[in-house]
Amino acid sequence: MYRVVLFLALCGLLAQAAVPSRDASLIDSADNPFNSQTSVDQPSRTGSLWSWFSDGFNYLRGLFWEQEAPKYRPFPPYQELCDPQVSFGYQARSYPKSVWVGLNMTGRFSDVAVLLARPKLEEYFNGKNSRNMTITMTSPLRLKTPRSSGQWGPGYEEKTLIYSMYLPPQLHDNPPEPTDPDMFIIEEEPERYFVITFPSYTYAFLDFQKRNELEDLLNGQREEFLREFFFVDVYNTQTEVTGRQNEVLLLFNPDVQKPNCAPLQKTALPSIPVVPVPEALINNASDPGFTQLCTGAEYDARQYDRAVWVSVTINAISSDVGKFDAFPKLDHYIKGHNDQGVKIEKTLPVRITQEWPKSPYAYNIYRDYTYAYYLPPELYKGIPQPLDPAVRILDEPSAVMFALNYTGFSFEFRDEQMLQKLQNLLIDAGELYMSSRRWARNQYYPSYQVTDCRNDILVYMDPLAKSPRCASACEHRGKECPSYRVLQSLTDDIQRRHISGNLYVLRRTNTCNMTTAYNVAYMPLHRYFRGANNRNESIARPTPVILVHKSTDNPPQGCDFSYNLMFYLPSEKHQNAPEPTEEGVELFRLEARDTFVITFEESSTEEVVDTKLARMKGELDRLELCYARDEFAVATYDAPWRPQPHRHEIWIPQATCARPRPEGSPQYSIQGSGCDVGTECPTYEIVRSYSTFEERLYQRNLWVCKVTTNCNIEDAFNEAITPLYEYYQSCYDVEPKARPVMSSMSLLDFLSTECNKVIETCAFLPEIGRSLPEQPDNDLILHYYPSESSESQATVYMTALQGPPSVELIQSGITTLLRDVTDADLLHNNKVFVARYTLPWEDDDAKTEVGVQAETLAHQL
Repeated sequence: MYRVVLFLALCGLLAQAAVPSRDASLIDSADNPFNSQTSVDQPSRTGSLWSWFSDGFNYLRGLFWEQEAPKYRPFPPYQELCDPQVSFGYQARSYPKSVWVGLNMTGRFSDVAVLLARPKLEEYFNGKNSRNMTITMTSPLRLKTPRSSGQWGPGYEEKTLIYSMYLPPQLHDNPPEPTDPDMFIIEEEPERYFVITFPSYTYAFLDFQKRNELEDLLNGQREEFLREFFFVDVYNTQTEVTGRQNEVLLLFNPDVQKPNCAPLQKTALPSIPVVPVPEALINNASDPGFTQLCTGAEYDARQYDRAVWVSVTINAISSDVGKFDAFPKLDHYIKGHNDQGVKIEKTLPVRITQEWPKSPYAYNIYRDYTYAYYLPPELYKGIPQPLDPAVRILDEPSAVMFALNYTGFSFEFRDEQMLQKLQNLLIDAGELYMSSRRWARNQYYPSYQVTDCRNDILVYMDPLAKSPRCASACEHRGKECPSYRVLQSLTDDIQRRHISGNLYVLRRTNTCNMTTAYNVAYMPLHRYFRGANNRNESIARPTPVILVHKSTDNPPQGCDFSYNLMFYLPSEKHQNAPEPTEEGVELFRLEARDTFVITFEESSTEEVVDTKLARMKGELDRLELCYARDEFAVATYDAPWRPQPHRHEIWIPQATCARPRPEGSPQYSIQGSGCDVGTECPTYEIVRSYSTFEERLYQRNLWVCKVTTNCNIEDAFNEAITPLYEYYQSCYDVEPKARPVMSSMSLLDFLSTECNKVIETCAFLPEIGRSLPEQPDNDLILHYYPSESSESQATVYMTALQGPPSVELIQSGITTLLRDVTDADLLHNNKVFVARYTLPWEDDDAKTEVGVQAETLAHQL
């Protein structure tokens, strides 16, 4: 019997300690006059497995051990400043004037100092003060500690620690003085803090981790705060095992008017009377509406309509654990616990959102997960408001999201694997997405379902992209055709398109006469679709019905080219098409490529084709665009007997072309694109010029560099420029003007939203008059680029930015360059950089370039 009792008690203790809920905090159980969202009543957790364990443990503890009932302890009231509709992972609070009793402690470890400080402060409350007054015990116990010099932990240096306890409001005007000479009264003026809350017992290393976590969150939102000190609030005594709450706090920068997490100002609208809904029984097939914009390799882009959700945010060790606290609250709302008493049938999907996974070096045990049920549009005119303060209504505007679908049970570990897969697909496709916004997973099945479990992984498209890059579905007269996206409209009838890779059935003709090619190839291709294949399968013909391809491969005798006929295969056959059985017919895959296309309605006779082709090439030459001069295809979308108008196209593949090199030495200055006359710059040769960037070959040069860890390139530049410039001055008797100053980082750091990006900032050291002093200090390093162990030249892809080099402009410029390099079928080595030819204090127009280094082996091949 005793074993069973002990086992249940241990289960309850472990459940509450391992997976505490933020809803059990003292903030929820006390009356806070400054926060309208708090409640005296504890939210119900009926149905929660962890609550059951915890309640069982507390019940058994009450049977076998005497314990006092929990007492209310006064604590500082505050006003919440962050937008309650958004989960930021932290809070911003405004505290009024308050009074504390404090104590200075000197030591290396707060874990030791608190053992001496807490008893002294409790003695003050128990009567050891100038009035011998017994004072109601309050919370929290606050520690003010200086920022540690340690990089990986709280550090071992001796420091002054200030411990304090809040005094009840009735004593603020005339607090009793402490009799202990080491103690003093603190009158704190109104202050604003950023706060992160966490459960369990607190100790110095955990405080250090939580401070770093809070700083990461604040940096991610561009919040401004003071770094010299941080505070730790402990709300529980050492004997309280369950329901513990601790906080780490950072002071606002005094110059900040309002935090970035504050609600956006909204224009006041005339009040609209709420139409009460007596009862809503919505079919659980109701789900958020969206329009599929396009599909890519295993992912698609969707334009979601406005959607309203009922949600709750839980701080838990995993989304799989947090749902035991979240779902009972959401179920309580849809069963009628709302201001209209309306009952709503549960809908699908269930949505779970969270922050993107952090670096493996900054792993957080507890995270915020937001669980949400979709509310059907029938309720939007008068949305029932929740009565539980932990439950919130989220009204999401229309947005474009990238989606990856998979089937099977959803677990957080698997969902994060799928998120990584989607991220890789988006990077490969050059899509712009937002890792600064929370990602979501939609679950379209009830918990009892064991088959056909559909899940979606969703990430937001970056609004800078304007439209997704995946190909839009193509349809002509109700039939499928090869998908493409329009890259550029050159004239009213000529476009530059990115045509997706597709599978065709091909018949080679060995003739350079278009009419003969039709006669030879049409019927064999037609018979393939009628069943002349290894499955005897009849296939519905999509469009274009005919694609005549002019090719210079193996032309017949007396011809410089030959015409081949191709019929497009429907997309469902691209992965498993039947093999042709007729001689001379074959399957042919045309890879994705950028293509110039002219569209016309006249018949595609040889004379018309020649005329359109001549006009098209003339227009491309006028625009100085590069194209394949000996290859084209004629796409016919309508049979001659179809009613007018007909659609015909000529496709000419885009090509790369080299610029002629300048006469004489291949090395020359970059005047006009970087350096002015009189400025020393690294020499390079332009190998190729593309429509939006250049391929350059740089010679080996010497640079002085400083490696820093920062949030962005701008911060790295500001930190490194002074020591770099001081060393640069020491290298020359007569200081030349040299540029650029270059900042580089890995692609992984560029895509990261964290503030631990490793960025190398370098200044060019020209050879003219250079006399290097001793090895540089201040963590500076000298190195050659390209390195002495590699080739003496390096290939990079570069493009110029327009305007001052802001963080946003640099981010957008590098993203666009990476996309264009990928579109040109070029490879890079995942290292990006920014080259500045003007410095912030110079009056000249800003000249900045961004670049990416070519992948060496691929470039040589």
